[in-house]
Amino acid sequence: MSVKGIGVNLGERLVIAGGKYEILNDVVDVQKSLGKIRFVSIGDPVIGTEDVEENGRVVQRPTGEILGHILNFVYEGGEADSVTITDMSRSDIEALGLKVADFIELLDPVLTISRMARNNSQLKLFSSGLKVAGQPQSQQKQEQQPKEQK
Repeated sequence: MSVKGIGVNLGERLVIAGGKYEILNDVVDVQKSLGKIRFVSIGDPVIGTEDVEENGRVVQRPTGEILGHILNFVYEGGEADSVTITDMSRSDIEALGLKVADFIELLDPVLTISRMARNNSQLKLFSSGLKVAGQPQSQQKQEQQPKEQK
């Protein structure tokens, strides 16, 4: 699908965490754009919804399925933002032992746009997971295992 007015073809819309989004990764270097980011907090879970017809109207009802978790962070310049972590449970994120202001790295970040009427487009960031910045993910898993065995 091309962006009206500038002719950029962003391809097919993909479903991520229950929503349809156009992916910007082919036109933006997401990791470089993010720069160094610091952990702030783990937010609410992202709960799936389904369309249900009630009295001739379609209403969205929560399914109870957890599609991901919101993670709040700040950029090096101090601006706050959030990312939806799709492939890690809350307990996996908590097991990293992150403290406020720890540097983190997002694994496989995806920048998306969902365009709406009247130029109300929204950018949204997704990631399959995260790790402590500068630390290989396999090393983090080894550090977690002894804690879990106690």
